[in-house]
Amino acid sequence: MSREVYLKLLKRARANLPRVVEEHSRFTMPTVKVEIFGNQTHILNFKDIADKFNRNYSHLGLFISREVGAPYILRGEKLILSRKVKRKLIQQKIEKYAKLYVFCPVCGKPDTVLEKKDRIIMLKCHVCGAISPVPRIGG
Repeated sequence: MSREVYLKLLKRARANLPRVVEEHSRFTMPTVKVEIFGNQTHILNFKDIADKFNRNYSHLGLFISREVGAPYILRGEKLILSRKVKRKLIQQKIEKYAKLYVFCPVCGKPDTVLEKKDRIIMLKCHVCGAISPVPRIGG
């Protein structure tokens, strides 16, 4: 194969790669910002966290709600839990969510999406192409 043909094929392959594969930015786990108001816990940067994970707000909200045992309300940019929950516990639950529903179990990259096939939710990786089932929230 000539050098020109190789470079042409390489250029075409790069053009077909998802944008996230070409980016070399590092993923950093978001730090949760929490305030307690009476018996409520407000996660102030909730939507920023969900956006960073590229996940649906209600999916992440339901996960946190089930994990800490408190109903939730989405209001503006924040998630409100109907009981007092320590920031450290919420941070642990955010990290657990990322491990289960964001990071690829094969290559460990966060460049994934959740797709529903039949009644099973699958984690599809844009980096390695792996498709893995994820657990349903709450059982």
